[in-house]
Amino acid sequence: MSGSITELTNAMAPLSILDASGLKAIGSAVNAIGKIPGLTDKLKATDLDSFASSCQKISAALTPLASQLDKVGNAFAKLPPQLSKVVTQANRVTAANEKQRKSYLSLSNQMNGFMRNMAKLVSLKAIAEYLGNAVAKFNDFYEATDLFHNAMGNLSGEADTLISKMLGLAWC
Repeated sequence: MSGSITELTNAMAPLSILDASGLKAIGSAVNAIGKIPGLTDKLKATDLDSFASSCQKISAALTPLASQLDKVGNAFAKLPPQLSKVVTQANRVTAANEKQRKSYLSLSNQMNGFMRNMAKLVSLKAIAEYLGNAVAKFNDFYEATDLFHNAMGNLSGEADTLISKMLGLAWC
């Protein structure tokens, strides 16, 4: 067989000197074919039994790796449903977060309204206290005036005139 391959190589050798880009690939193939007889001679020279023994050792060493690859393959096969569950849970968390956000915004708006109402109440309380104090002072003045009129009798008219003059001087 090596003789026929050598003849084929020799017959195709003139084609390798052509300078066409498509023919260069043919030249490479022819050169590779030309190396086959040398490779077969080398294979005959080596002990095929030791080669077979080495192949069996390699096969025995790779067998556990194959079972591990099966386990890895099974784990990868289970990933899509697990990922789907994770995505579903993530979507639920996102929806829950959005609902909470809206709830907090509503609470914030209610708190702002409450604070505005409290500010109004504080203002109203201050006004009520001011008016209450004014009414109390007026009542005290009225009571004092009444007591004064009762105590002074006929002289109260002259006292009123004096008080009016004093108030007139205070306001000027």
